[in-house]
Amino acid sequence: MELLAIQALSALDYVLFAAVLLISLGIGVFFAILARKVKNVEVLLNAAQSADLFPVSMSLTASFLSSVTLLGTPPMIYGIGTMYAWVLPAIPLVILALNHIYIPVFYNCGVSSPYEYLGERFNCRILRLLAATVFIIQMIIYMGIVIYLPCLAIGTVTGISVWGTVVTIGLVCTIYTAIGGLKAVLWTDAFQVGIMFASILMPIVKGSIDHKGFTNIWNIANEGGRLIFTEYLKRKEFEHVSVISRALWISLVLYAEYGECNPTRIKGMVTASDQIFPYYIATKFAIAPGSIGIFIAGIVSASLSTVSSGCNSLVAVTFRDILDPFFPSLDAQKKIILSKIMGFVFGGLTILFAYLSSLMGAAVQAALGLFGMLFGPLLGIFTLAMLFPFANKYASFFSFSMPSRSFLPDSTELLLQQVSVRCVPVLT
Repeated sequence: MELLAIQALSALDYVLFAAVLLISLGIGVFFAILARKVKNVEVLLNAAQSADLFPVSMSLTASFLSSVTLLGTPPMIYGIGTMYAWVLPAIPLVILALNHIYIPVFYNCGVSSPYEYLGERFNCRILRLLAATVFIIQMIIYMGIVIYLPCLAIGTVTGISVWGTVVTIGLVCTIYTAIGGLKAVLWTDAFQVGIMFASILMPIVKGSIDHKGFTNIWNIANEGGRLIFTEYLKRKEFEHVSVISRALWISLVLYAEYGECNPTRIKGMVTASDQIFPYYIATKFAIAPGSIGIFIAGIVSASLSTVSSGCNSLVAVTFRDILDPFFPSLDAQKKIILSKIMGFVFGGLTILFAYLSSLMGAAVQAALGLFGMLFGPLLGIFTLAMLFPFANKYASFFSFSMPSRSFLPDSTELLLQQVSVRCVPVLT
């Protein structure tokens, strides 16, 4: 198999990348102008519960996609096989539980945040503050990783400045989220989700054309021992987060392309598995100006969507669960100004943690484990509060002392065989 050298990005690629950032920023400025006479901070933080159906549905769709998912899931399935697809049946079950258990309780109680519900349910302000603080910590950690890891993978493969991209994405996202509020977040998500899906469909269509259909791709994966659906209990990756099914097809395309010549095994190619997908795009789509730009724009859109939603949520939670209970008489205009300041602060903390992620190396995986470790007990407390009316605050505090175990691979035994026996010199 011939490995191709990475070509320089075209001017159109840079234009598409810049267009996503400028349009997202423009949407934020537009809604900031519309909201300049707003006197209630709730209008900024939750759109006064008057958001349109289309942007809300698109934003919810975007929430299933993150840049870490788009870049990390395909090479992971490429390495361990399709057994990972067993997480997909859990998604409908989670949606059913949210729609019929959790959301109705929050709505019927008329609370402004989930953590307010905890405080009222257990009559404990400390529990409310503790749960809100855990959420804030885990979101800042996650958002920093969501910005840094994709920029690192793309920058290493394409030559784009990693830190230039990190700072640019962080600043643009912070500005339009802080000044535009939730409506800006919703409409930028609606714009960005289309670009995300385009970046996902591109390699699927290209791979099916190159390998003469999905049937051949499936057969190649089967011959290489990648179609594994019955051994999930033996593998710890089954405990990881849910992914969309399209990532499965992308991983099969990657295996059909590199199954006999893993670029991570060739000196001078890619240095990590999460760079395989960007390498595929950078080499296979180099002949079509703008196509690499669409892919980069899709990854950037996924980062922007995750971080903007996270920043808006952090501001809302800080206001409702930390400031309001302790400073109930705060002036309305001061709340609006303070909400925008906090938006910039959380954006700055996200960029800071992106920098810290670069210093952590392998500990980034531990940080992702921390995210799951903190979220698990939090979910357990909400379930305890809603389904067990006899439970008290002492039981909820005990739940926090029993963090969920994060299953991180502790060896390379989970990886299937990786080969590079049919590689030929890099073609320029």
